[in-house]
Amino acid sequence: MTLRDGGSMAYFPFYMDIAGKRGVILGGGRIAAGKIAALLPFLPQLVCIAPVICGEIERMAASCPEGPGGLRLIYRRAEEADLEGAFFVIAATDSPETNAWVSELCREKGVLINAVDDRKNCSFYFPALVQRGPVTVGISTGGCSPAAASWLRRKAERMVPEGMGEAVTRLGELREQVKKSVPEADVRAALLKRLFAFCEEKDFLLKDGELEEFLEALLREKKEDNSADGWKDLK
Repeated sequence: MTLRDGGSMAYFPFYMDIAGKRGVILGGGRIAAGKIAALLPFLPQLVCIAPVICGEIERMAASCPEGPGGLRLIYRRAEEADLEGAFFVIAATDSPETNAWVSELCREKGVLINAVDDRKNCSFYFPALVQRGPVTVGISTGGCSPAAASWLRRKAERMVPEGMGEAVTRLGELREQVKKSVPEADVRAALLKRLFAFCEEKDFLLKDGELEEFLEALLREKKEDNSADGWKDLK
């Protein structure tokens, strides 16, 4: 349902590189800790600002040096100057007034803002995430039902195999080799499907060198069969 129907607007799920981007987290409690833990694997430059910061966040900061993929802590109330250079801001405080204040500032400055449990003050929603290496599943209900997003995330966690992240990483590493070795786009696509199907057959649990050996066998097969008809017909 869209706003034209008088209902809630669905948000388009852009996937973007936030490595090295400055992210400001306002609030130092459990909710802020959850947001920080979800963000750190994507290597932003995070700053957490609050008069009191919980032990969980302090432990994350101790294990993450400042800079890209790091976390800096500031023990005080946020100020307007803290938003300078921010790519995104997350307001995870228990103060509606703070949420409204930072949301207005962010909109004026063109900074992305997520105010937890405050839909009207959000310019983006924080998705429920399932991550396996480069494989990321983001789930959003447009802020309508966090419980529904959490339910879907638990379902997705069971659907995405534990080894899939490593397998997809290795597929990505081999993709450039495939591009150089196979100039025909349709044949190349068929070969990449064969590689993924091989991973699926192995339940995404691959031994060292196993996928690379399978690729070499496929390339030899192609070299011996210039027609490659069997490749183009792969589904």
